[in-house]
Amino acid sequence: MKTPLAGLWSLAQTLLTQKPMLKNLPVFSAYLAMLVLVCNSLQLTAQETYAPNLQAIQRQLSIKLPFARVAQNLNVEVINNLVIVEGDIILGPLVSFEGDNAVAIDGAQYRWPGSVIPYTIAPGHPQMAAIQWAINHVNSNTNICLVPRTNQGDFVRFVSGSGCASYVGRQGGMQDIVIGNCSQGSIAHEICHAAGLWHEHSRADRDNFITVNWANITAGKEHNFNKHVADGTDIGTYDYGSIMHYGTHGFSKNGQPTISIRKPPGTNATTIGQRNAMSPKDKAAINNLYAPGPCKSTDCGTEDCLTFNPGGLMVKQNGNIWQVISGNSAMFAAPNKTEADRIVQLLKHLGFTRNCYVGRPAPSFQYSLVNAAASNAPMLAGEDCISFNPANLKIQTISGRIKITDGNSLLFDFGTSMAEAQLALCLIKKYKFTKTCYVGRPDPSFQYMRK
Repeated sequence: MKTPLAGLWSLAQTLLTQKPMLKNLPVFSAYLAMLVLVCNSLQLTAQETYAPNLQAIQRQLSIKLPFARVAQNLNVEVINNLVIVEGDIILGPLVSFEGDNAVAIDGAQYRWPGSVIPYTIAPGHPQMAAIQWAINHVNSNTNICLVPRTNQGDFVRFVSGSGCASYVGRQGGMQDIVIGNCSQGSIAHEICHAAGLWHEHSRADRDNFITVNWANITAGKEHNFNKHVADGTDIGTYDYGSIMHYGTHGFSKNGQPTISIRKPPGTNATTIGQRNAMSPKDKAAINNLYAPGPCKSTDCGTEDCLTFNPGGLMVKQNGNIWQVISGNSAMFAAPNKTEADRIVQLLKHLGFTRNCYVGRPAPSFQYSLVNAAASNAPMLAGEDCISFNPANLKIQTISGRIKITDGNSLLFDFGTSMAEAQLALCLIKKYKFTKTCYVGRPDPSFQYMRK
């Protein structure tokens, strides 16, 4: 028996061999667009499923879902003794929902305290870069702060798997976010589950916006389209463009849509099922659940700084290097007197009184301050600076190394220290730096930041 995808591919091959169809390019283009749409929808369904290669056992259980007020009788799947709903949502071990083990938890207890979600990533995870993109995307667009775990008892753990899945909200202790071969947008989708968001199509008011075509759904997968989420203030208005919305062909058995759009006047449903980025309403939904976390403030913690008097600096040769001396301390070192003199000239012009570090004794990031502020002195002739937009900066893992980037530009390298990268990004935003400047590139003897 052919799958819907195989059938459409066969149709496309037939159309390609028919000359009349080739003459009617608009018609052929429409067929091709339909093929691409269904391919994308089927791929999305496979990605956002806990374990697509494992056999699921169908069960009906009485469950109080995270953030829900009362228990519901739900049709669920049991895979590896875990209860799964809507394909990629893990509710927990089967034993916790059977008999006297059932536990009802108030909705507030599913929220992450202080808007902080500590995380770990399994060493050598093949999706490391995509996971990091998704973490940065959620951190940059919501009030929550995903931070590398230190010793927190409650945290998420990104682990490998054949599909992609997450719990909804905080469960207590370690909880897995399963990441297989899925896109960075799908990983952001799973993080949003962990923060507390359900699928958009499972809302109680969804029938005003979409029609579920039950006849087109694969047998045994109907429960993925049940309503679970009551309408309320934490939800907002229906969002076709949500990163949490199913595509039109999810779990289709015949290549026909499982979700049709009712499209009330004034709505735009062209992005239904998109996994490019969180929508404005996705961001608002999380921000309704959480106040701004600590990473949104300008409090970056205790800063590691040395104070000096720019008027008392002197240059002194020490063997093969030239040092910039403040009192009895060597503040900077240069390979030649020209660079050392330039450092002193810049320090005096910019008015710096403190030099600060991230990651001593081998700092990955340095910045200088005028007392407790960035310098706003005019540019000095010959300054070698690279400008950037702080709002566009991202932390990325590239070839196993953690970097702060601005578009295609690699600005700072932190080796394997995510904590140092996050601290540096916090400091850049705190002091509103917009330039990184150098003396002596490509191996600079002095690097400083400008407003």
